[in-house]
Amino acid sequence: SDRAPAGRPSGRPEATRLIGREAQLLALIDAFDATRGGRAIAVRISGLAGLGKSAVAHHFLDELERQGDVLALRGRAYQRESMPYKAVDGFVDALSRHLMDVQASEGGLRLPKEIAALSHIFPVLRRVQSIDEAVQSIDRISHTSDGDPQIIRQLAFGALRELFETLAGRQPVVVFIDDAQWGDL
Repeated sequence: SDRAPAGRPSGRPEATRLIGREAQLLALIDAFDATRGGRAIAVRISGLAGLGKSAVAHHFLDELERQGDVLALRGRAYQRESMPYKAVDGFVDALSRHLMDVQASEGGLRLPKEIAALSHIFPVLRRVQSIDEAVQSIDRISHTSDGDPQIIRQLAFGALRELFETLAGRQPVVVFIDDAQWGDL
């Protein structure tokens, strides 16, 4: 199904062995270590179809999660899917699940000022009680954007960045978008 979540290789991370991928895993580890200084790093994994790029990425993320306190948000863009922001949509779903867990265990976290714009573009975020309550109590979209889609998009992605800054202040955050080449502009 084109709506299935990003798949993971079968088996436990420690049971899944990758042969001949040490250099690629080391490059991912080095990039992750570079973020410890507060830098944001983007890594592009490229190669021919069927070479195991996704397996390498999932193995790396599974190992990070197994070792410690990291938030790994996984998503996937599908070639035949037609929707706005399809490269981002999957990891925003994962983000909403994480935020629901934070809400349940800690009562939530500081929300961006423009959370209404973000939840307008990604309604799945309204599953998070604190976001839904914030959006109900303010109608910031109509006051700041006059309904202009470009302004709403700018406010929304600014809010997403602010939300990531808050999350990254709590723990390292890794976002993986499988098949990002199928995303829209």
